[in-house]
Amino acid sequence: MSRACALSIAIAAAATVVAAQGPDTTIVLLRDPSGAKVEGATGTHLGESQSNLVALRGSGCAERLGPAPTFLTARSDAKGQLRLTAPADRGPLAAGAVLVRSDAGLGALLPRARPGQAQVVQLQPMGEVTTPGGSETFTLWARAILPNGDGAPLPPETSDRIRLPVGSYDVWAQSTDGWTWQRLTVRSKQRSLLSFAGPARRLHVRPEARVHPAGRPEIQLLPVGRELSLLGSALAAPLVTWVGERCLGELVVPSLATNDGLVWPPPPIGEQPTVQLIAPGAPRDAVLFSLSRTAAGSWQVLAAATASSGTFQLPPPTTGDAWLLLVGSEHAPTATPWAVGVVPKALAMQKGLPLQVSARDEQGLPIVDLAVDYTPNQMDAASVHGHSDGRGNAQLGRVLSPGLLRVSDARFANQELEVDAPGAGVVVTVHKGSELRGVAKWPDGKAARGVVITLRDPSGSLRPAHRAVASGDDGAFAFAGLRENQTLLLFASTQRDGRTWSAKLDRLRAGGEDVELVLHDEDPQLVPPTGR
Repeated sequence: MSRACALSIAIAAAATVVAAQGPDTTIVLLRDPSGAKVEGATGTHLGESQSNLVALRGSGCAERLGPAPTFLTARSDAKGQLRLTAPADRGPLAAGAVLVRSDAGLGALLPRARPGQAQVVQLQPMGEVTTPGGSETFTLWARAILPNGDGAPLPPETSDRIRLPVGSYDVWAQSTDGWTWQRLTVRSKQRSLLSFAGPARRLHVRPEARVHPAGRPEIQLLPVGRELSLLGSALAAPLVTWVGERCLGELVVPSLATNDGLVWPPPPIGEQPTVQLIAPGAPRDAVLFSLSRTAAGSWQVLAAATASSGTFQLPPPTTGDAWLLLVGSEHAPTATPWAVGVVPKALAMQKGLPLQVSARDEQGLPIVDLAVDYTPNQMDAASVHGHSDGRGNAQLGRVLSPGLLRVSDARFANQELEVDAPGAGVVVTVHKGSELRGVAKWPDGKAARGVVITLRDPSGSLRPAHRAVASGDDGAFAFAGLRENQTLLLFASTQRDGRTWSAKLDRLRAGGEDVELVLHDEDPQLVPPTGR
């Protein structure tokens, strides 16, 4: 899936920030393609990630750490104003994606709506997800791919035709034939087809097992009579399986010469080694994760287990950068490296202290939706991530100290702060840093509007290192939060007249002169041979 496709969601939402009241309310002003106010449209604030632990993002093995995503819904009034306010028992509303759809078939997905600000969104005709025949009923679990690469799960829907705003989606769907998995690019006024055809595999799920797609713990692949049917691309999708008190991590259905049913998870071949790990005093809901860190710095959950009388059973680590991460309610996450052939001593859990980060600008005003990370010393796998709410406060849960707090927001300069006493709270004053500005153009000099411009830091020192924006009506774009004279890379890719156009500039410096990014047709021109 191309980055340009993923970012088309942001382009369709084209938002303008204006003043609003209430740091705990998200306000979206809805307009149709003609600019008229849209009354009666339904807006859904999509729930945030279940866990703020960086190493467990998207891991199905983390399903026990929190409730399923919740969705806040409201309807726009006669002024086209959509007001989303969290109930008092849920606390301040955090920033998040907002899905908007009207009965007239208009819609948009606002990738990041921030409390305390109002954003004007122009709705566009939606696309339609259906089957080739258009009459087969199915249930769709769609996840929108947001501009930063994250996914926003949408509430499941059941119908023979489901409308979605323009954008890129990762979807699971269930019909009477079974489950399928696809990636769809939804275009305005066009159909995107689900296929329940292709290779199939029947899984006989053990009674004690629970199965869901990797990274999609909200989707329980509930078997009918303990039999689960996977179709087409779903056969290649990693599945997360819990058996009793152990999570087996990500498993892919093996290829078989026949279409016979397969017991799931497959019975182990021979005796499987396990390691008994002790965590005295751990809460009853504690979960112990076995992790591996890749060379790129990302995390993979290898296995997980719940406690049985204070002990956990996990397979031993393989070679590589292996870690253990112990998580439980009312306790701070605890992490330790796990060397091959070494059984750690008792894993001690501590209560830790709650960490609140108050984000302010240079005038002392609160900063909404600031991205921050905290890592306790020598516990990389226990890093937590969060965003400030409408009052500028980020609640990162209980943590151990000392540790390092990082500001990792594309809008502001990176910062690192040592934290010794998290219980006292931390105030962070952010700075805009240097900017890289430019304009995207076509070869004839005209402005290239709505083109996705991507910035990367080849050195990997910038957080986040990969950033993207859409060019304005005049082709202008800008990136903030950069270091002076930092070497950067810019590139763009888009579709025009059915062809791919792209541009690239490297060795750029933040804080310098504006740049000009000219897009060129990269598709080959096939010229017929001349006659003799």
